[in-house]
Amino acid sequence: MSKTKKTEKKPEKVVEAQASPENTKDALILAATRLFATVGYDKTTVKDISERAGVNVSLVSYHFQGKENLYRAVLEQFGTARLSVAERILVSPSSTEEFKVRLKMMVEEMFYFMTQNIDLCSIVQREVESGLPVAKDVFKNTFLKIFEKLNQFIAAAKKEKIVRADVDPFVAASVVHGCIMHLSKMDHIAKEVYGVTLQDESHRKKVVEQLVEFYMNGLLRDKV
Repeated sequence: MSKTKKTEKKPEKVVEAQASPENTKDALILAATRLFATVGYDKTTVKDISERAGVNVSLVSYHFQGKENLYRAVLEQFGTARLSVAERILVSPSSTEEFKVRLKMMVEEMFYFMTQNIDLCSIVQREVESGLPVAKDVFKNTFLKIFEKLNQFIAAAKKEKIVRADVDPFVAASVVHGCIMHLSKMDHIAKEVYGVTLQDESHRKKVVEQLVEFYMNGLLRDKV
């Protein structure tokens, strides 16, 4: 009795999206985001990106004129969206209550977006620190401007005598921005060790509430 020869099953190609003409750019951006986050800019090739996206390698040049512009598109899409939100939320407050509400909205927005876009956050944190020129350029034109909006927001509150006269807006903005970045960056450790994560809405809400309360009671002329 003859044995039937088993055919070895080849691993399936990882395809992030269907490569139709309408969404080829999106497929490339999605694939590139994942690869840039996991292996870094230098170790990611155009061939890797096109294979992951399930498209012809020539389409990277067609849509983005190469890897660097694709990388720029990945970061700009992330940064521009966040800057738009910051500009909408962080307008000059006219009262303590408005200051608190707008600050809370901004902290909530940043935590939510960072937990929903872990790959993008990894790219920004790693590549900016490494000094990659294109990353620094995009960072200056988007992410740095978000910090500057927060700085201006606190300075405006100080001018309105909502914030204490001895508060330095730059330092105050650095503290809240640094807390958000650190808690987001270390979230995987909090999940592994303590079983809590910012991806859980109830925990994220508690973190936002307490962070804003701690922050407000250190900044304001009158305790709230």
